[in-house]
Amino acid sequence: MVNFEVKQGALPRVVGIGTILTGLFLAVVLWNPDGSPGIMACTYLFVFIMIAAGVCMCMDARNRKMAVEDEMLSYTNWFGKKRCFQLEDIGYCKTALEKDGSKEYIKLYDKNGKKLCKLEYHMKDSMYFIQYLLDNQIKVECSKKSDSYLQSIVAAERISQEEAVEKVNAVYEQVKELVREWALLHKKFGAEWKTGIVVYPTNPVNGRMEAPGEYQIIIEGYLQKDGQFVFDQKNRAVSLDVLLVTVSNSWQVGQEAVTRFWGETALQELSEQLAFLAKVLPRRRYHTGEMALGHELLERL
Repeated sequence: MVNFEVKQGALPRVVGIGTILTGLFLAVVLWNPDGSPGIMACTYLFVFIMIAAGVCMCMDARNRKMAVEDEMLSYTNWFGKKRCFQLEDIGYCKTALEKDGSKEYIKLYDKNGKKLCKLEYHMKDSMYFIQYLLDNQIKVECSKKSDSYLQSIVAAERISQEEAVEKVNAVYEQVKELVREWALLHKKFGAEWKTGIVVYPTNPVNGRMEAPGEYQIIIEGYLQKDGQFVFDQKNRAVSLDVLLVTVSNSWQVGQEAVTRFWGETALQELSEQLAFLAKVLPRRRYHTGEMALGHELLERL
């Protein structure tokens, strides 16, 4: 059963109450019975608008939410008016979470292009709602300037667990080629990468995965020189890692688990990490030493 709510956190309520109190304080401080009627009217109009804005923020914090129960959705606006619709009524979703904060929204539209409602990412469990839409095959359009984390969620490919093995092995071959080219391009470092595939359980029970299990498949790499690991001044190993596969509970009714695959996203992120290291390595001091990883780096699944 799928059951959760996307709702406002405490911040809008706190800001709203603060705005109301500030308005009341100004009303007392600025009161001047001998002042110009025109100036006093403008002053109290400003105070009234401030208090009204605070009241609206408090109402929004209290009322506005999206309740999800299986395939039934119920949206309540800031004024307390409720609108119910089914998952099948949603035609598509437009979303943005841009780094500069200029755009931050989740907009739902019906199959005729009419807007159903609007949510924001500062609302609690908003990311769960995006995952709910994606798991239920609702088309989600993400702005190109959105945060890379949101873009990666939207770009994830849904595959079967049987497909995961073949896809992971294929991507890992490309990863080995990328790090090999990096080492050749930066021979001056005299270093190479020790890489591998790692499977991490995200829901371990007594140290073992519980079937069907929740787990992540990550590609990790550790920089080595003369057979030893490279560490920075804070004694942290110079490394890279990219998420490739997750298997976790599905937000789709009737489906227990879903396998999500990040192929192109993982390769792009890896390239960015390698480019970053190429810039910072010559600027900092490093040393080498031994290290026990505590997990196996697999060449193939």
